[in-house]
Amino acid sequence: MTQLPRVNDPAWKRSNRAFSLLEVLVSMVVFALLLVLLFEALSQMDMVGQTVHATTNRVDNVGIAFDMMRRDLSNALMPFEPGSTNSLQFLLSPSSNQGGVDKIQNPHSAFWQAAVASDLTAGDVAIVGYFVRLDKTELPPRTQLCRLQIDASNADFLIGKNANWLDEHILSRNTAADPPEYAGLVVDNAIGLWMRAVDEDGNYYAMWDSREKNGKLPRALEVVLLVVDSRTAAAHLGQLPELPAQNLTATPQSPDAMDNEIQSYFDSLPDPLKKGARIFRTKFSIAARHSK
Repeated sequence: MTQLPRVNDPAWKRSNRAFSLLEVLVSMVVFALLLVLLFEALSQMDMVGQTVHATTNRVDNVGIAFDMMRRDLSNALMPFEPGSTNSLQFLLSPSSNQGGVDKIQNPHSAFWQAAVASDLTAGDVAIVGYFVRLDKTELPPRTQLCRLQIDASNADFLIGKNANWLDEHILSRNTAADPPEYAGLVVDNAIGLWMRAVDEDGNYYAMWDSREKNGKLPRALEVVLLVVDSRTAAAHLGQLPELPAQNLTATPQSPDAMDNEIQSYFDSLPDPLKKGARIFRTKFSIAARHSK
C-alpha cells in the first residue's frame, strides 16, 4: 500500500506549490505579446486583402474602359466629303483653337463620330470621346477618365452646323446626370492618358485631324493609361504633380517620344503614388467605315 506524503514532507510541498506573483505577471506579458502579434498579423492580412481588392477593381475598370474604346473605334465613321467643314471628323488631342479643351486636364484626348447612338430617332451616329478630368474642388482631388457620348438627336450634336463640335458646353458636363448622352466616369483615379495615332506607313502622330488628312482615319490608335489604386488615391492623391507642358504637334514624332514622356512623368511621382500606380497599354486597329 502506497504511503501518502505528510504535510511537512518536501514532496508534498512540491506537488501543491502555487504560482508566484512574478510567474503570473510573466505569463500575462507573454499572453499580451501573443495577442499583439495576432492582431498585427490579422491587420496585415486585412491590408493585403484591401490592396488585392483595390488592384482587382482597377484592372477590371481599365479592362471595361478599353473594351468601350474598342467598340467605339470599331464603329468610327469616315465621311464621304472629306474637305467639308460640316463633315464627320476624327480629332486626336485637338489644339485649344478647336474649342473647349481647356476643360481637359490632360491634353491627350480623342473625339470622333461612331455608329453607337442610343437614341435612334435621328440616326445611329453619335459623338464619342475620351479624356481625363481633374476635379480640385474635393479633398483629396478626383481625377477620372471620362467618356463622352452625344447622340444625333441631342441639341448639342454640332455636325452639320458649320461649328466646332468639340464645344466647351459639351465638355463642361462632368457628371453622369443625363445618360446616355454623357456616359460620365469610366475609370476613377486615372492620373494620365496618352494617345497617339499610327498612319498607313507606320508613322506616329500625337495629333490628328481627319479634315486635314483628306478625311482619313488613323490605321491604329495607341492608348496608355496611368492609374493608381483607390487606397493610394485616398491617402496620397493630394501630392499629384502637375503634368508638364507637352509638345503636341501634327507632324510625325519619333517612336520613343510618347514612352519618354510617360516615363518622365512617372518618375516625377512621389514614392507613395509611384508604388500605387500602374501603367496600362493597348493598341486598337481602326477599320474605316463610310457614314450612311
